[in-house]
Amino acid sequence: MKPAIFRLLALGAGIAVILSCDAASPTAPTTGTGGSHNTGGGKDNVAPTVSIDTPATGALVNVGDSILVTMRLHDDRALAGVAITGFKETGDVNLGTFQRTIRYSEIDAPGSGLLFRSGLRDTVIRRYLQPAQPVDTSLDSLVILALVKDSAGNVDSVLRRVNIVAGPKVNVVAPAPGDSVPAGFGMTVTLHATHGSGVAKLSFRVQGETNWPTKLDTSVTATYPPNSRDVTLTSIVRIPLDAPVRGKITVTSSAVDVNGQPGGAAPVVAIVRSGSNLEPKVFQTVQPRSETTDSVAISASGDGIQMLGFVAVDSVGNILRTDSLALQTPYTSNARGSLSLNLAPSTQGTKVFIYSFAKDQSGRVGYSIPTGTAIPQGVASQAHTDSTLVVYGHTFVLPRPGTVADIAVDPLRGNIFLSNTSNNLLEVWQNGKKQFSSKGIAVGALPWGLNVSISPDTLLVANSGGTNISRVYIGSPDPSGDAEDLAHRILTRNTFVYVVHETTDPKTGVSREAFEGPYSYSDRPQYVVQGASGNIYYSTRPTVSAPTGTIRMLDPTQAVPDPRQIFEYGTRAADQNQFVIFNIDDLSVLKAADGSSASDSIFMCDHKPGTSNAAACVADTTVAGVVAKLRSDPNILSDVRVAQGLDVNSLALKDTTFAAISGDRRWVGFGEGATGNGTGRVIMANDLGPSQYAASGSIPVADLIENASDKVNGIAVDSTGQLVAARGLGDAYIAAVQQPFHLRLQGTYDSQGNGTGVAFGPGANGNATPANDRVAFVGSSTGTIEIVDAAYYTNRGTLQVKYGLYGPIRASRPLPGDPPDVVMKLFGMTPQGLVVVDLRASDIKSAP
Repeated sequence: MKPAIFRLLALGAGIAVILSCDAASPTAPTTGTGGSHNTGGGKDNVAPTVSIDTPATGALVNVGDSILVTMRLHDDRALAGVAITGFKETGDVNLGTFQRTIRYSEIDAPGSGLLFRSGLRDTVIRRYLQPAQPVDTSLDSLVILALVKDSAGNVDSVLRRVNIVAGPKVNVVAPAPGDSVPAGFGMTVTLHATHGSGVAKLSFRVQGETNWPTKLDTSVTATYPPNSRDVTLTSIVRIPLDAPVRGKITVTSSAVDVNGQPGGAAPVVAIVRSGSNLEPKVFQTVQPRSETTDSVAISASGDGIQMLGFVAVDSVGNILRTDSLALQTPYTSNARGSLSLNLAPSTQGTKVFIYSFAKDQSGRVGYSIPTGTAIPQGVASQAHTDSTLVVYGHTFVLPRPGTVADIAVDPLRGNIFLSNTSNNLLEVWQNGKKQFSSKGIAVGALPWGLNVSISPDTLLVANSGGTNISRVYIGSPDPSGDAEDLAHRILTRNTFVYVVHETTDPKTGVSREAFEGPYSYSDRPQYVVQGASGNIYYSTRPTVSAPTGTIRMLDPTQAVPDPRQIFEYGTRAADQNQFVIFNIDDLSVLKAADGSSASDSIFMCDHKPGTSNAAACVADTTVAGVVAKLRSDPNILSDVRVAQGLDVNSLALKDTTFAAISGDRRWVGFGEGATGNGTGRVIMANDLGPSQYAASGSIPVADLIENASDKVNGIAVDSTGQLVAARGLGDAYIAAVQQPFHLRLQGTYDSQGNGTGVAFGPGANGNATPANDRVAFVGSSTGTIEIVDAAYYTNRGTLQVKYGLYGPIRASRPLPGDPPDVVMKLFGMTPQGLVVVDLRASDIKSAP
């Protein structure tokens, strides 16, 4: 060992470098009065010592992971404290470019400004280093520094170098740190690894200490096929019969992803113990919320675990279910297993109480005890129990990670389509198989809104990362045969808007013209639906470069579809002599000479709708005149639209604009997710025929949502367009759709939590709907779906699901393969995956 002075000089130089490049630096703990713990006579010149047991040199640490540091400290008189930190080294000392940058923030033990107890000479300290914020994502080696100080101010330090990697995340499930294993028994080793691109290889190594009479050094490796993103490796390693009691067993792990990037986990150390005459120690992990098919995780330690099991009881102690798992020989001392609850659907919405048990090879039975308890429990009536709320539905993890923007239900084939915005494809969940198709369906960029078209074999997909709408064939008996009809992808042209200010001298009839524009909006389709006539209605997604969106209609039967901007929801302008011009290619004004008795001339240009023809231009001295010529010219036959006295600024939609359609496809609803303190608007459009629609005006729209700062988080229309539901941030609103398209607020429902999606039951048809179908479903980010009476706006059931919801909710009739007692199905998204709820008549409360 180097003399203390040399180590201190080196450490001081290192800290000086750190201080020169980073505000944070490792420092020794504050000692207060020097020598206050010095119990020996004379001056203390002996430095303390520190060694690092974990992590091992060269250990692999994934970017952003915490690091368990285990240190052994010793001093001949009294320890004061220890500080640890992690840093990276860059540059070259000889070139003057050397730097140390903190990557893991300093931790002091026993604590900042504190000292160890008086006279403490030996101790083992375990602390987790946490990455400094923001997390440094560079892949490099990391140096861990441990600096120990004694009560006289003497210092020692040690460095340990590990490697920061970005390969698979690895977790050593078993053994747990500190597990004890009797000599001569098997020890279960279980690793769990995940990686978004796929895990190619996973391995572990089990080693005893070098001084053991019988050497223990066992390695196990498994390789996996491509796309194996979530893998588990389990094996049993026998501990030598002559392994010394209290000897250390070290488990190290490593993994490699499909790109050759390494990953790993911190080593786990277990301890050898002598045999026991006690029953097994049993611990369980029960989730606070459980789906009926979720599992209870059970771990047991003892002298050869033969069986694991659990018992589930209701609130009065009635046994709902019991199950057990017989383990295979050779029996291990640290058994772990998961058993499915497999509870009946009738338990959904209730609390269930669970305790576990384990039997060893000698027939001794132990029951679950609280975490951290050292003494086993052999009496069933004294077993530790955990409660869980049995929630509604089952959650299915996506085949690929990503954010889902929309959900579409194919009732004919029982498939559910999800737009995975992160992967430019559709995920397909199959009701018959209760699983996702592994393939997915490739579509355009950033797919968002989905709608099964009037042709039930076609799904429309709004590709919000581009300017097109995909048509996907979904008529195959198996989703692997579904694919986009790429040759018929619909390209969505942009639309331009001009504003003309016209004044006419009543005496001379001379007109003067001025214009603004063109106004251009985002033309990236976001949500999409198709009307009964075949018209496609869609909203557009605001972007950084085009921060305002609109809502539009196009006729897909046109050879080159021309979108038409829906504008009737706009508000009135102060100048009623201004004309807002839609659906033209260009506009200009030729001013008459000053003082001339001639009028200004307006030039408007347009192409023939539905074609790629070049634009032709006409001119006149008034807006009415030039519009009439544009429409009547046989080479143009323009679809130009004019709105007098419209405030063009009121058309801008600055956030997500949702779309929904009635069951008969004759009514379309758009819901504006307003930003700031703006009121989210709801706009209705009536599909009248090919290239024809009528839309709601601004006055009835403004009265629907009472809370002036509320935004629309979801929208739904019932089966024939009599009712529309809008989900606000806090409340849900139900309105009647009346001619001429007035939205008359009928009732407000005060919902739980922050709003997400909303859906009507598939049989909802105005207030005259039979009570069993007269329902709407209101979602929230807290993980609830509330059943609301669509006529009386009261709660008819609250469905707790396992995770918080985001995005849309969809409701359907039972799908092919569903049990006969299922009356409706609900689909929603959570960060953990798709949740599917089978709704039974007993889940819906009686109507008022």
